[in-house]
Amino acid sequence: TAVNTLRDAYLYTGDKKYGRVGAILIDRIADVYPAYDLLPYFGTFYNSHGGSGEGKIVGRIWETGLATAWARGYDAFFDMYDDPYVVDFLAEKAEKYGLENPKTTPAMIRQNCEDGILRTIFTGVKKAQIYGNFGMHQESLIAAAVALDNMPDTKTILDFTMQSGSYSKSKVTGGNVMAQVVDLVNRDGTGNEAGPGYNNLWIDSMLKLSEMLRDYPGYTDADIYQNPKFTKMFAAMVPLTLTSRYTVQIGDSGATGGIGIAISKDSTLVGYKRFGSDLLAQTLYMLNGESVKDLHYDIFTKNPESVQNSVKNTISEKGLLKLGSQNLTGYGFAVLRDGVYAPALVSSDTVDSQRDFWINYGRNAGHGHPDALNLGMDAYGLNLAPDLGYPEATGADVNRAQWINNTLSHNTVVVNETKQNGLTASANIQHFDDSGRVKIMDVDAPKAYNATSIYRRTVVMVEASNDVSYGIDFFHVKGGNDHLYSFHTTASEDGVTENLNMVKQW
Repeated sequence: TAVNTLRDAYLYTGDKKYGRVGAILIDRIADVYPAYDLLPYFGTFYNSHGGSGEGKIVGRIWETGLATAWARGYDAFFDMYDDPYVVDFLAEKAEKYGLENPKTTPAMIRQNCEDGILRTIFTGVKKAQIYGNFGMHQESLIAAAVALDNMPDTKTILDFTMQSGSYSKSKVTGGNVMAQVVDLVNRDGTGNEAGPGYNNLWIDSMLKLSEMLRDYPGYTDADIYQNPKFTKMFAAMVPLTLTSRYTVQIGDSGATGGIGIAISKDSTLVGYKRFGSDLLAQTLYMLNGESVKDLHYDIFTKNPESVQNSVKNTISEKGLLKLGSQNLTGYGFAVLRDGVYAPALVSSDTVDSQRDFWINYGRNAGHGHPDALNLGMDAYGLNLAPDLGYPEATGADVNRAQWINNTLSHNTVVVNETKQNGLTASANIQHFDDSGRVKIMDVDAPKAYNATSIYRRTVVMVEASNDVSYGIDFFHVKGGNDHLYSFHTTASEDGVTENLNMVKQW
């Protein structure tokens, strides 16, 4: 936090009082960072290492945040190592504490920072000590390489970041950036995560990589903006918005009955700045509360408020964001929608008759739940059958293992009293049609259970009036001895019991 705050204060003001403190802090971190290793404490102290035990100061997943912050801090404070106050202060400390590097010149101090932080980041990633979700350690690598700005070392780090590679518990052979985009980002623009929140991390992280490379003239071998899958990622979360109020809760994402759209306004702003898409303009308008007030690019952009007129013109010409029924075969999500939404700013009163039924039929491994063919329904701004979302506690928590991360707590069918298999690919969409008052979606996921040859859900949505629709749910199961149709809805009343005598079970 100190490094980031000092960095921003120095960049925004140019005041040396921030730069001096930041430069000294970065140099001191560089003194000690190479020696840190979390592995000896594995099994004694829990941390964010994904079960590997690897990390430096914190578990390897969160370590990426520290590494990136320090690399960017060194880059920001680079010129401060020419400041006589900084040199004299660090030289005095080096002599007092008998440090190997005497730090009597700017070059010596920079060498200490580059070896202790930037090159240590590269080593740490290769040893899986700095390794997070996709984009996290890659961002650390690119930040280190750009801050180093020293050929051929910078090119070596950037080539490693882009190249295909494998991962083992303590060895990483490549950052896999281009392979991930080509092989794992699907045609809908989402990554291979089940939870929308985790997929959203992909675009946020990829955007940071892309912007750093775009602004660095020393490396032109990889322009991620030229990849069509990457450009599609900017709007990938938009179809997952329900009743204009929240992102669908699938797997480890969102909270029970929670609201809020899991789309980053900052990332959407950058995407709109680069591509000028009407869809991104409408999305920005929605994310900004159906307004352009206070909407702006970052402080380093010439005329940052220019986005306001641009977005306003798009809304005038194209109207508000309106989502119809959609079938995302890459991600594995189908939604039937009806109704209209007109906020008070475009009509005398807010009109909201939006309603939908949706089926999740994508992968349920990783940060997913065993919930193939889970059914949701929303109407008039309410989530009528909410998923449990992100668990209250992670790891081996009993409630997570037995309830939240179990098929029984989802709106689907439990076969033979067991939870579903982990699916790594989307199920089979058999039929999808929203062309009239009667809409239909039909999906088969026979691999959800080893015992089933048919595990199929067909939902029909019928428009009864302009404001009302009803749904009919057909679930076909062939195989297994026990089928339990599980469904969970919101309730406005608490249940009460009378004359109930509990029997002790153990």
